[in-house]
Amino acid sequence: MSGPRMLFVVSIFGAMLFGATSAQATTERFAIVIGNNLGHHPKRPLQFAEADARKFAQALMEVGGFRPERVKLLLGQNATQAWKTIRSVAGHARRASTKPTTRALLLVYYSGHADGDALELGSSSLQFRELAKFLRKPGISVRLAFVDSCRSGSLVAMKGGRRGPAYTINVNEDMRASGYAIVTSSAADELSQEAKEIRGSFFSHYLVSGLRGAADESGDGEVTLSEVYRYAYSRTVARTTSSIGGAQHPMYQFKLAGQGELLLSRPARLQSYLSMRANEAGRFVVLDGAGERVVAERDASPRREVRLSLAAGKYVVYFLGSNEIGRSQVSLSQGQAVLLKPAAFRKYHPTMAIPKGGLFAGSTRAWTHALAGGFLLRRAALQSGDVTLGAALTYQLQSPSGWAPFVRLLWSTDPNVDAASYQDFGLHFGANYAWTLRWLRPSLGASAGYEHLFQDNAGVSEDTSAFAYQLNLSLEISLTPTGFMQLRVGGGGRAFQILGEGWVHRPDYQIGLNVGWKWSR
Repeated sequence: MSGPRMLFVVSIFGAMLFGATSAQATTERFAIVIGNNLGHHPKRPLQFAEADARKFAQALMEVGGFRPERVKLLLGQNATQAWKTIRSVAGHARRASTKPTTRALLLVYYSGHADGDALELGSSSLQFRELAKFLRKPGISVRLAFVDSCRSGSLVAMKGGRRGPAYTINVNEDMRASGYAIVTSSAADELSQEAKEIRGSFFSHYLVSGLRGAADESGDGEVTLSEVYRYAYSRTVARTTSSIGGAQHPMYQFKLAGQGELLLSRPARLQSYLSMRANEAGRFVVLDGAGERVVAERDASPRREVRLSLAAGKYVVYFLGSNEIGRSQVSLSQGQAVLLKPAAFRKYHPTMAIPKGGLFAGSTRAWTHALAGGFLLRRAALQSGDVTLGAALTYQLQSPSGWAPFVRLLWSTDPNVDAASYQDFGLHFGANYAWTLRWLRPSLGASAGYEHLFQDNAGVSEDTSAFAYQLNLSLEISLTPTGFMQLRVGGGGRAFQILGEGWVHRPDYQIGLNVGWKWSR
């Protein structure tokens, strides 16, 4: 997985890539950004690979100096389409590299499934060896790849790539350089992880945050390859160390000949940015105005101003401290700089009801639909000592606040009635209030509705109307991101009319076991 020696010789001076500090050469930048939620097992899709690709492409155009027409974004495409685009864009970069006063940078980004030997684009495969061979082939000044997938370290392990963040870069002002660099999100035997909390993978999240300024260790307004790698490495390891999947360690393989440092982004070029200040250590997390997408993250130190470069728009900013959570909303105009002081953050008390994911429950306005069905055990209405067997089907609309109105269809039959058949059909309406505790969701609610009872005894049929009410307690257990199992118990009563007795009231007890799934609009 790693040898004792470094596989790269010297890096590149940053201004070379932007063509800003030399009259002798300019740099043209090209990028292919690939995201695919599906791999070879369609029943195990990723949730955020394609969203990560979108965020990365946006960062390249906003702070990386990449012209929009030279950033090709491929979402949900197969390996054939990916190779076709890679070779086409590489052809343009290769022609640019032949010009005596032009340098070319070709960047390839991938987020999706991998099996250790190949990237999985749906049912198709893009072999690691083919991609590595392509990147090592000369003809383009600089070739750079970021691969965010499970076991992606195999891509560089084949040639002795290193695991770990520490390396030394010698910098001077000579801008001539060439070669390739490959950075992967995990080692050859590790899983790359994504999280609902940040709506993306850890590695890509910190990679994008780093490009937007979080990795600017020197404070010069520029982010180099070494800076963004060290930032993404340290934050990814820190956030995954205590996870179920275990710590993931990004890897690298560089072979760059020349002098200087490789500049990846210049956040200050946007001229619109957020400056933030806190009274305690923590982190700032920036979401889009709708609170649906995490844009970037930045660590906070007491009374130290930090900066993130962002495009014009509306944003929701959270400060996550050890003692409290603060929330602020801001509107950023093109070329505007906004400073958020501690007083700008209002104390925020997040609920734990996160039906779909997201940083906080309050960060999403989406309602979640749930449909569940299963078995039902119920006290018989007519025969007080009997238990009926049946089924229930429930549709529920879960709000972000925790309230959930529902409608339930019920059916039951009594197998113990001698020489008679007994059927009970019902329609109930009600509401629950739920609390989400990690993968558990307890709820308490009430319902009421109409029922109709049928009994056939020796060819004589009788039926009667009934009105029922219930108090219920449910415990929902998440099985998959959308699937769940639910245990429900309830108690109440039923009022119905019996011939010769008139209206009677009898207690009603229920136990149900359901399975279901959820979806959001």
